[in-house]
Amino acid sequence: MKQAENHVRILLEENLPQASSFHNVDHTVQVVEKCQLLASYAPLSEIDKHALLLSAWFHDTGYIRCIDNHEEESVRIAFDFLKGKSVAPEYFSRIQKIILSTKVTAKPSSLAEEIIRDADMQHLGSPHYEMWSRRLKRELEHLHGMKKSDTEWTKQNIAFFRSHHYHTRIARTLWERQKQKNSS
Repeated sequence: MKQAENHVRILLEENLPQASSFHNVDHTVQVVEKCQLLASYAPLSEIDKHALLLSAWFHDTGYIRCIDNHEEESVRIAFDFLKGKSVAPEYFSRIQKIILSTKVTAKPSSLAEEIIRDADMQHLGSPHYEMWSRRLKRELEHLHGMKKSDTEWTKQNIAFFRSHHYHTRIARTLWERQKQKNSS
């Protein structure tokens, strides 16, 4: 796991566009930490916990190559890292499913997928939501050329809050109350 962490930190620090103010090393570390937290309350096997944490490290590495469909690129980058590390073929499948479950439109089909989804969206229930929201808006403006007024951005965020739900009970317990405050 330490090799994966070092690899991803270097990869993101050296290759992400400077405008990546949201999807960066800080976000990745936060997702890994929140996955560890949620997994500590979950009945996951050791192999599923390992796959979850490895996936958390790699889940946004695809941003170094593209923005749209970065999840697929993240899977490729994770697979390249794992090549030659005596990993069972079914482990590759687990990693792929977990990373791809971070797509906004994906529906998680396992507990590990639910955990990474909740960890990836933890910022919605964070007392620091405003900071993360500003970072995301700035990133979208620079990398996607998206220009939205603060009013438009707020409306878009409210709609997202209304459509979002945490999947795991522990995430709801930890973050739902603050998420409700952030959405109002």
